[in-house]
Amino acid sequence: MAEHQVEDPKIAFAYLRPSCVLLTKEPTTANVEALSGHLRSISDGALQQLQDYVLFPLRFVLKTPGSKREGLIQAVMEAMTYVLENTCVQSWDSLRDLFSELCLCLCSPKDPGKPAKTSEEIKLAVLRCLDALMHSAYGDIVFKLYEPSMLPGLGAAVSLLLALAEHEKARRVQTASLKCLLSLFHQCNCEEEHIEPGQDERYLLGRTLATFLPGISQALSHVISGDVRQGHAVTVKAMRVWYKAVGLVMADEQLQKTDNDVAAGDLGRIAELVVKRTPSWRKAT
Repeated sequence: MAEHQVEDPKIAFAYLRPSCVLLTKEPTTANVEALSGHLRSISDGALQQLQDYVLFPLRFVLKTPGSKREGLIQAVMEAMTYVLENTCVQSWDSLRDLFSELCLCLCSPKDPGKPAKTSEEIKLAVLRCLDALMHSAYGDIVFKLYEPSMLPGLGAAVSLLLALAEHEKARRVQTASLKCLLSLFHQCNCEEEHIEPGQDERYLLGRTLATFLPGISQALSHVISGDVRQGHAVTVKAMRVWYKAVGLVMADEQLQKTDNDVAAGDLGRIAELVVKRTPSWRKAT
């Protein structure tokens, strides 16, 4: 951390602009690292006002067509993580787009349903950035992720994270993916500040997670009963994700309400994904 940070957003903008412009013209690891170093000279308050501006060239690098060196992707993820850890995402559009872009970095280009065959370091960098994004989401906007219209994208993210937890050999990646699931389910117990869901938000979370509960239970049961060499920490965290998800979806206060407030006509085929927690569903589950 720089000893003397720039507080004035106008001065900060002038200071960061050359690095941001250069990165969009020449997306290299060295230019990402240069911008990343300059970011540490900016106060959190000024960085908050310039958040979209500094994230743009970093996101631009990820969207550039063609293959990229892993060192470049890792540098981008580390720079984005720094920004997200020190600012709040206040726009739903930004949250939705960043969430989608980070999930794309985790999945295979040829088979989006499966994790990409990248190095342990890349997976960890993307997972840490995704976790930072979930912690940086401000106010009520984060709960828009759990609206019925987001079920396909959210389901893809949950499946990817479960696949990493179940099949990844590296313990650190397993643990990081499980931590992301806890953040995504608003059950994280780390030392960072967390948004506390109200009664309506908890109901929304429970209704949405009900769609994924069978897959969550099956994948995590494999992790919990898996190779003893995976380590105690992985097993404990998998158990926590499982019981927190089940506890939220099947809580008495959740099941006392009826899941009939979703306007199926507005959702098209997405309506087929919406689970209604009827007595027969509860018994079958």
